[in-house]
Amino acid sequence: MHPIGMIALDFDGTLLRSDETISDRTNAALAAAAELGWLVVGATGRPTVLADVVSRQVPSMTHVVSSNGSLTMDVRSNAILQEIVCPGQEALWAIGAVREAVVDVGITIDHAAGGQTWESGFDLLVSSPPLGAMVEDAAATVAGDVRKILAFSPSLNANELVETLGPVLAPHLSVTFSGLAFVDIGPSGISKASALAALVADLGVPVDRTFAFGDARNDHEMLEWASTGVAMGNALDETKAVAHEVTATNDDDGVAVFVERLLG
Repeated sequence: MHPIGMIALDFDGTLLRSDETISDRTNAALAAAAELGWLVVGATGRPTVLADVVSRQVPSMTHVVSSNGSLTMDVRSNAILQEIVCPGQEALWAIGAVREAVVDVGITIDHAAGGQTWESGFDLLVSSPPLGAMVEDAAATVAGDVRKILAFSPSLNANELVETLGPVLAPHLSVTFSGLAFVDIGPSGISKASALAALVADLGVPVDRTFAFGDARNDHEMLEWASTGVAMGNALDETKAVAHEVTATNDDDGVAVFVERLLG
């Protein structure tokens, strides 16, 4: 039986509360939706290994789009359904261009073969110890395809990094961020929206029954693509502007508030 619709959920600042937990109320609302035939999908900028930490807390979630659209997985079977990678040579060129543009930049590599390598300072930007190994030069660890390059700087915030690096890496690579203190670099044209559109087509989900929830710039394409894009009450003003509706904040169970109303 085909799903009757899809609920797509950003993780940080949306599904997760500020203390990085998921409320019982939210899990109950999503479970009720799944029981009625709604597909519950995670859509996050997190790399796969960190996305898995969240998806395991949501029993009703069946699929996860991670790394801002680079990888789609069926979490029930752990099968990769779609993967978009950046070839190693292109990743090395990008890292070189980034270092020329921002002299104090730090780099983290999300390797397609699995795992991360990260430079000093990245551990200060994430709430839990990063996976993988700290290295002196992340570029030296590139030995194959890369899912994402993460860039951070002590002198520039994420918005400034997007503005600085976007023109340098266009048109082949794009720069985005998810509200955290670093930016994601990956192939242009890849987003949560592009991955969700492919998943909807594969699973036979009615496009006019797609609901997406988010709070940051890397959610914009997804919110615009969905038949109903829902911004969180804590979302950026620019994110609220592209959404169709605004719900309560992540700390006030905004996802549950909307889903409960959706289910009637």
